[in-house]
Amino acid sequence: MKSEVIVRNNIITGSPKEMTASKYNYRTVNTGVQLTAEELNILNQALDELMDEVSDNHLPFLGSEGQRKGLLHRSWHDLGKAMRRPRTCIYPGCADQSIPRSHTIQKAGPLSFIAEGFHVVAPGFASNSEGYSIARVGLNDASTFPGYCQKHEAVFHEFETTCEIKTERDVVLQVFRTICREIAVKQIQIAQIRKVRETHDCLVSNKAMDKLKCRLGADFVKKHDLRNLTFDRVSKAQVGTLEVERELGEVLKGLETEFLPASALELDGREDLLYHVSVAVQQPLFMCLSGIANFWIDDHGKRISVRTILNVLPSPQQTLIVATTLAIHKCYLETYMHRMLGQMNGALIMVETWMVRGTDHWFMTPSEWENIPESRQAKILADMLDESFSIGEAYQTSVLDSVREQLLTLPEAKAEPPEIYQAEASKLIDRVVM
Repeated sequence: MKSEVIVRNNIITGSPKEMTASKYNYRTVNTGVQLTAEELNILNQALDELMDEVSDNHLPFLGSEGQRKGLLHRSWHDLGKAMRRPRTCIYPGCADQSIPRSHTIQKAGPLSFIAEGFHVVAPGFASNSEGYSIARVGLNDASTFPGYCQKHEAVFHEFETTCEIKTERDVVLQVFRTICREIAVKQIQIAQIRKVRETHDCLVSNKAMDKLKCRLGADFVKKHDLRNLTFDRVSKAQVGTLEVERELGEVLKGLETEFLPASALELDGREDLLYHVSVAVQQPLFMCLSGIANFWIDDHGKRISVRTILNVLPSPQQTLIVATTLAIHKCYLETYMHRMLGQMNGALIMVETWMVRGTDHWFMTPSEWENIPESRQAKILADMLDESFSIGEAYQTSVLDSVREQLLTLPEAKAEPPEIYQAEASKLIDRVVM
């Protein structure tokens, strides 16, 4: 499909038929000013050269490194502020204003258990980085979002003050909060992406108009009253943000129209439209997680993407791992869990897979992350950016080293076939010889 430049505000005149003789597809607004064939040719040539520059090399086109970093810094700064700003309560049917911070994962439970000095570490994007980095986060800020009003925050009061999730009701509350956070975050992300794209488009259009004036000359610009350009799906940044917005919108729609109503009904004890698989591992993990991901399933030749709500909630005695889908996908989730848990160290590998190929909303004990060799830390963070994998493909790099080391000493581990045991042991080869 051809790139398109929408031209408004007295910029280009002439018939669309004449304009399509150009290399690109220019849509025009006829303002009554006519161009001769020669003038039209000059304008087309200048636009072609300009379009090549914008579409092939859009970031340097914006100007200096400082300008580009400034745009990125403002976008992440604004996103962080939006995540702390009260908004409409996410509870279905409520129009009251939310409090600034609702916890998704219990502060008094899993977060406090894995904390050191009232801090955990979590992945995030720095304004001066192109990928993930790990940062220390205080317990008051970890896993918070602008979620509920005072009334509906109170629904979770007793649940929030407990140290671990024990009952079915606890699981229902945790899943509900996870769904609500995902909705709030994606709504904020979409609004932020649109804002960044508008800023980007304005910068590109202004810069492009300056370059067009230089190419055409002052007399030409003045004669035809050329003013500004509006680009549509030309720069890679613009196309990229539109695609991200589309993908986020699809997930958001599913959360708002399917998962949230089903979870709210379950919260009231009226329906069982969600299906939960809970696995209690008698091994405390030094991380916790809450988010959404997908895996693919082949159903008689039809490839189906199954959205899944993920929760990993450790305590001193055990770790509760919960996967939730719509009830209509019950058999798919059971197949997935059976496949993942059926391998050596299955629960551990599944959790690591969720961390890297599922959601970036996870937290870890600082010393546990610091004990991972730096080269492997870099690989883990880089792999988190690779969206070609789902949680259906087991991640084969160790993230939770201390747990893996303990599991490898167990008699049942040593009873595994040598090649399987060695495959697990080799994940730690960069830090210890097994």
